[in-house]
Amino acid sequence: MIRRLLGFGNGLMDTVGVLLGLTALWIYPHLPGSDSPVATLLFLAGVVLVLGAFAGHVAQQVNLPRITGCILVGVLINPTLPDVWPLLAGLRLVDAQQMQGLTLINDLAIGLIALMAGAEVRLSWLRARLAAILAITGVSSLLVPGLLMGALLVLPYIPGIGAIPFMDQAVAAGIPSWAVAGLAGVIFLANSPTVVVSVIKESRADGPMSQTVMGVSVVVDVLVILLFTLLMALITVMSDGQGSVATAVGQTAGSIVMSVAVGVLVGIGLAHYTEQSDHRLSWTLVGLALAVATLGPLIHLKPLFCLLAAGFACENLTRRRTTLGSHRLEAGLARVANPVFVMFFVVAGMGLNLSALMGTWVIVLALSFVRFVAVWWSTRLGAHLGGADPAVPQYGWIGLLSQAGVTLALVPIVAQRFPGWGDELATIIVAMVAVHQIIGPAAFAWAIRRAGEAAPVEAAPVRANTLGGH
Repeated sequence: MIRRLLGFGNGLMDTVGVLLGLTALWIYPHLPGSDSPVATLLFLAGVVLVLGAFAGHVAQQVNLPRITGCILVGVLINPTLPDVWPLLAGLRLVDAQQMQGLTLINDLAIGLIALMAGAEVRLSWLRARLAAILAITGVSSLLVPGLLMGALLVLPYIPGIGAIPFMDQAVAAGIPSWAVAGLAGVIFLANSPTVVVSVIKESRADGPMSQTVMGVSVVVDVLVILLFTLLMALITVMSDGQGSVATAVGQTAGSIVMSVAVGVLVGIGLAHYTEQSDHRLSWTLVGLALAVATLGPLIHLKPLFCLLAAGFACENLTRRRTTLGSHRLEAGLARVANPVFVMFFVVAGMGLNLSALMGTWVIVLALSFVRFVAVWWSTRLGAHLGGADPAVPQYGWIGLLSQAGVTLALVPIVAQRFPGWGDELATIIVAMVAVHQIIGPAAFAWAIRRAGEAAPVEAAPVRANTLGGH
């Protein structure tokens, strides 16, 4: 393994590329013009892309998903790493202020993955997997938040764990402990369609397990957004008496319906476009994802729902959809997916709060274990009730372990709306994301291989090298 990594060939070149990228980050602050915010942002985005691409190839040398390499190199330049490892105190390559300029990458990646996930869903296999998807989603939506809610209420009484800071602060603010634990449980329910779709694309997986996991991951995140909105409205009414739960739910439902309607119209237009031509299609897709991610919230659109509906409508709700049109859309998404996903997962590693992970590791590990059991149990039970393929209960739960995307999008909302205990809850959640994001992608790639759904390496067509395998 070490010879493959450090020997002659791509392994050596990739390792050298990572070292050169790290050196560039170290030297940059001493160069003229480094005080320019625009120049710094462009430089940082470029280095993140290069580091992620090389680190992804290094990960492949040791049979890990490229996502894992991107996340790990992001951890290596994480602004909080010197706080955890004092020996690196003088080697803080990126600071927290520079990180703020990279948030647009997260929005773009989530938009593209929503469009890609919607386009990947086909009515043909959805009908065959619908019972299993709905059964797993239904059982998970009860068991995962329920078990984690119970764990948060019980853990303070277990010797060696002690009080949970955000729970005590919320209760002191007049909010019932069950409401706060329920909100945390709902956020813990979310998984990561970004990881699921990326690993499936990289493995070129096709089969009942991967299809079911992709369907569940999308439906669960939709459900999480609905439940989160309801609980946030309920807790807001409890804390300051402002607003109404019914009003908040009505506004959210209306926003979702409008988002889906707009998405369907966009999808039909995109289908017509790809049937006629693929001229500048990649730029069009990037522009579409950015426009929906940045402008959508201003007109009360939910970007996730809008782009999911657009991808689904493009491939399933238009007459005379040809193989050529589908191939053009897939190729257009593949061309832009690699650089965007590389930067997204590097930034995800950079954004993990390692100090929080070290400071709350007992609680984080306890809750991570409970979530692990809850996901395993609910997936197996739901798969049994839904009559899923045997590979789903055996390996499907592994694909639902990762957290990112929606989870990281909900955390700032809680922290901003409820200063104090909201910040403490956000710290715990981000620390749990760190655990699941490091373990999840590699574990799911292994599960796909064990289920026999990964495409044979020798059958891979010669294509442009991308994170998604296209």
